[in-house]
Amino acid sequence: MALETALIDEIGGALEGLAAEGRKLLPEIRRQYPGLHFSQCEAADMTDEPYRKGPRFDLYLVDGSNTCLHLTHDPAGATGLVIATH
Repeated sequence: MALETALIDEIGGALEGLAAEGRKLLPEIRRQYPGLHFSQCEAADMTDEPYRKGPRFDLYLVDGSNTCLHLTHDPAGATGLVIATH
């Protein structure tokens, strides 16, 4: 399932709201978007440029269409997101 830019924006907004409330991001966002794959890590663990930078977290797009996962900047090829918290 490819991610549309509008959906990425929606997810980013939902994550900002959760972060502002001090809630745990990963379990809540998985509950809100059950058909998508999400991972979470510390921003310092990521070496690539994020797809989107934010004040509380950065978003990375993941392409899992082949046997190996890799980061991408192409929403049409993305199958999930990494939430890299600051």
